Order: sequence, then C-alpha cells, then structure tokens
Amino acid sequence: MKRLLAINGVFYQYFSIFKFWRCLTFVFYSLPPDLITSGVTEPYRMFSSRSEYRLTLRAENADVRLTEMGAMAGLMDINGKRANAARERKKKIDNSIQHLKKFILTTTEWYRNGVDIVQDGKRISGHDIIGRRKMLHSGKQCTLKDVEEIESRILRGNGETNITSIHDMDARVRSSVEVMCTYAPYLDRQAREIKSWRQHSGMSLSGFDFESLKGLIKTEEYEKLIKLKPSTIQAAARVSGVNASTVVMLVARQKKMQQKQMEVKN
Repeated sequence: MKRLLAINGVFYQYFSIFKFWRCLTFVFYSLPPDLITSGVTEPYRMFSSRSEYRLTLRAENADVRLTEMGAMAGLMDINGKRANAARERKKKIDNSIQHLKKFILTTTEWYRNGVDIVQDGKRISGHDIIGRRKMLHSGKQCTLKDVEEIESRILRGNGETNITSIHDMDARVRSSVEVMCTYAPYLDRQAREIKSWRQHSGMSLSGFDFESLKGLIKTEEYEKLIKLKPSTIQAAARVSGVNASTVVMLVARQKKMQQKQMEVKN
C-alpha cells in the first residue's frame, strides 16, 4: 500500500511539474517580445491605445481569444463549463456574422427601408451596413437592431410568418457582432498586417534608407529607427513604440527596393 501511494505521489509531482512548465511556456510565449528583449523608455504598454493590434485585442472578445489557449495550456479543463461557454459564444458570433453577410439587398432597397445610402444599384450585405451607414429618420449609425427590423419587414412582406431574431442572441454576443461589423474593414487590414509581418519577419533591412521615412511616420518612431537601425523586420517590430502599420510600411518599401535592384541587375 505504501509503495502504491509512493508511486501515485511521484506521478502526481511529475504531472504537476509538467502542467506548471506548460503554463510557464504559455505565459512567456504570450508576453510581448519587446518587453522581454528590449528596454522600454516609457510605460506605453499601460495604455490600450498603444498596443500593437488594439482593434483585435479587445476586452469584449478576450474570452473568445484566450479561453481556448488557456485550456490547451492546462490552465482549465478543456471540456469544462468555462471552455465550452467560450466556444458556444464564438459559434454564435460566427454564425451571426455569416447570416448578416448572406442578407443582401440593393442600395435602392436599403434606401427604401430607411438607410441613408447612395442608390447606385450595388448589392450590399447587412454586415457591411451596420455601423457604416446612417438611418434616414434618426441620422444615427445603423445598428444590428435596425438591420433585424428591416429583414423582418421584408420577410413579412414576402409572406413568411416564422420570423425569429438572428440566432436569438444575448447582449454580449450582439455587442461583439456589432463591433466586428462596424470595424470589419480595419480588422481585415490589421489581419493582413499581422500576416505580412509573420511572413516577412526575417527580411533583411540591409541598405534600407531610414531617413526616407521622415514625415511618413511619427517622430517618435522615426527617431528610434534612425538611432537603432534594426537589421531585420523582426528587430524593427521589437523596437518599443513602433506601430504595426510602420512595420508593414518597412516591408513594402524594402520589397520595392529589392525589386528595383533585381531589375537593374537584369
């Protein structure tokens, strides 16, 4: 019996250490690289407005972004109540976004239903209307509720009686859907920036003329880049205070310069 308890104790300690190591790895992987590898001359990370991808890293979508990662790191039961709740909320958000993208009207139809929009005959989805067009009667931005009412009105006009709200969403899901619809163009651009950075993080900045950035980026960023002259895109991204949009600009300008050099050689 004592031997069995001893074996159980060893296995318990082993799995506890393994779980702790997974959590520790997760935490350090998640920390911003510039806070680990670079000095910070100002507490800019205290302000959400200075975070790298502030539109993507929102408070209201923190559970959707991080719960699954936390479960995979062993911080919670992967099939527990909290993890399942986050997955269900994400599913409702995704389904609602898809529903709105499929609800498409012409600009004339939107106008007839009270949306202030140029009647050019184009077909636009409810997803692209929310937060980006105004209502004629109020002058306020079109909301999810406005689009739901328009959809219900059209369905009733077509003789349909079984009309339900979009997936019967709760307040938190509705809020997330409205935010994602409103900022969709910017979120898409930010996603492209992240993808571009990941693809070109190892790109060399050898021969790059950092002085050519004067007037194109913030003075703070310009001064730091001039002083440090990072050798790669990854190094530039780790300079404290340099925004993601500036890193994308470095990638584009360096690619253009390399293309010109190739043309000269040929």
